Amino acid sequence: MKSIALLVSIYLLVSCEDNRHEETHSSPNGSYTVNVRIGNRNDPSDTSILMFELIDKNGKELDYFRTGASDVMKWIVSWQDDSTVVMYSADIGLFALSVSENKKLIPATLNRDMSLTVDKVYKQKYNQQRRPTLQEEEWN
Repeated sequence: MKSIALLVSIYLLVSCEDNRHEETHSSPNGSYTVNVRIGNRNDPSDTSILMFELIDKNGKELDYFRTGASDVMKWIVSWQDDSTVVMYSADIGLFALSVSENKKLIPATLNRDMSLTVDKVYKQKYNQQRRPTLQEEEWN
């Protein structure tokens, strides 16, 4: 009986360990920062989703965006240029968001350069190559 209690205790300790890694990424010119947050503050049941907080250079939050990507899968985030952020997640693939005129994150058109940026950052973070999406394979 003691061994079962010990195993349950170990399981609970390991499962409660927080392996989540929130990140902060500043745009190349410093105008914006994207804070990658895990869990949706507007939906407590949405615990593994990756959220973007778009912050201006004065620290004001401009937007809060649900990416659809999960922290359970491998993911990377990087700025493509001063107003476009790219993300790759193993569950939803490659996508990009641009800062609109009204300072909100809106979907951006993907291109080969974004794929190359994602490849570079993925290799740095995970020390391995990622598999391209079908759309990316068409670009090659």
